[in-house]
Order: sequence, then structure tokens, then C-alpha cells
Amino acid sequence: MGIFDIFKEATKRYISESTHEDNMEVQLAKTPQILEELYKTGVTEKSELKLEYLFYTNAEDNAKRLMDSLKNIGYTPEHRLAPDSETTWLVTGLSHPVKMTKDKTYQWIGDMCILGFKEDCQFDGWTAKTGE
Repeated sequence: MGIFDIFKEATKRYISESTHEDNMEVQLAKTPQILEELYKTGVTEKSELKLEYLFYTNAEDNAKRLMDSLKNIGYTPEHRLAPDSETTWLVTGLSHPVKMTKDKTYQWIGDMCILGFKEDCQFDGWTAKTGE
């Protein structure tokens, strides 16, 4: 593999490093408001909730690698084509219970962003499963 092949491989990524960093910043910035809304419903910092995660990517192979990584931490992800798309793949599933403190939630979001980037997928957010 020559130098130009390496450059071509780098440009084929679905998510660039700068997009990943921007996305992580956005995801973390939304967290206090999401937690505040959860607290209004009776969730406390002592609550442990399963979190539904959402990732996007442009290749099924990326989605499958991400699913393998998620399975390695005990999650049970699923993947499919995103609605109204023939080229964008969606990976979803539920986390283990996460303590609903700001620090624990930030850590989980950071971990998901980094894991997604490693497998060339973009972490697109989460929702808490409060009725389970």
C-alpha cells in the first residue's frame, strides 16, 4: 500500500476526526438539559436506567463491526438501513443500567462517541428507558 492509498483510505471514512470531536461536544452539551427533564419525571441521581443508543454509518461492514464491539461489552445491538435511505445504516440497542448522575452520563456518552468513531460510525444520541 502506497502513500496515496493511505490517503484514499482516510478520505473514505464516514466520520472525520473533526466531525467526531464536534459531535461529542454537541452530545455532551445536550446532557444537562436531558437530565433536567428526566429529573422532572422523578428520576434521581441514584436512579439507574438503561439507555437506548443510536449510531449512523454509511457501510454495513461498519455497522457490523460496531455491533461486535457493543456485544463485547454485553449490549445486544441491532442494525438496519435507516428509514428512507438505501445507503445509511442505523445501529440501536440498550445499554446496561447507567446511574443518572451528570458524571456517569457524560462518561457513558464519551465512551459511545469514541467507540462509534473507532468503528467509523457516528453516535447520534440516546434516550432513557424509564418504564422498565
